Amino acid sequence: MIAAFYLRALCASAALCIVGASSGVLAEPVRVPPGFINGGTYQSSPQNVRNGYVSGMVDGLSFGIAINRGSVGNWLTPCLASSTIDQLRTTVDGFVQGHPEMARQPMSTVFYRAMMVSCASKGFSTAAKPQG
Repeated sequence: MIAAFYLRALCASAALCIVGASSGVLAEPVRVPPGFINGGTYQSSPQNVRNGYVSGMVDGLSFGIAINRGSVGNWLTPCLASSTIDQLRTTVDGFVQGHPEMARQPMSTVFYRAMMVSCASKGFSTAAKPQG
């Protein structure tokens, strides 16, 4: 049920973007929430929903890294290269359980912090590196 809600919200958002972009009319500014779910909602979701969330985050970050070629890709891409979705979900699950203060934070923040801690523990430097 939760997954269906998020899928409907995503489809509705995409449809609005397509209609707005194709109409040639400038739309009124819209407040975008910091995320659809927080750490608490993630933690209470079934495993298949958490797997879907984690895999979507990896895909989204990978796309963003490919476009931006930012310093995150210097450590995140090689760190995740040999990880399975189950391993990543377990990492995020453990991070959320170990950091109850993250329950009200947007899951995008929670996921990113979990990856920083995990990748740093594997020896990857998660500090920003100058480009060039």
